[in-house]
Amino acid sequence: MRNYVFLVDASSSMQGSLAYQAVDLLKGALKSVKSKDIFNVVLFGTEQKVLSHHSFRGTRYNKRMLIKWVKNEEFFGGTDLEAAMSFAHTDLKTAMSVAHRIIVGDTTTIFVVITDDYSMF
Repeated sequence: MRNYVFLVDASSSMQGSLAYQAVDLLKGALKSVKSKDIFNVVLFGTEQKVLSHHSFRGTRYNKRMLIKWVKNEEFFGGTDLEAAMSFAHTDLKTAMSVAHRIIVGDTTTIFVVITDDYSMF
């Protein structure tokens, strides 16, 4: 089983065509998520927004719900990838442990970052 954490840049620099590209990239990445996997998403700018404080199974319905949520969110502030990574590591680690109790087995966590900020890399 894999635990996917999608970190999507929702800063003001991502408005417009970059937002559409981010959604398209997210749709493509979701193709790798199998029904036995779990996932969550963190939208980040100056602050972080999380889809939920628990992870979701990789069903078609849940994937569609994720895309709809991202499309409906407003993009805001600056880009703070470091804070988003810290948030994902601490807050979502708890969510994953709850899901892990439901889905028994080895878990690999995969972070997928979608951003226009290359200064962190």
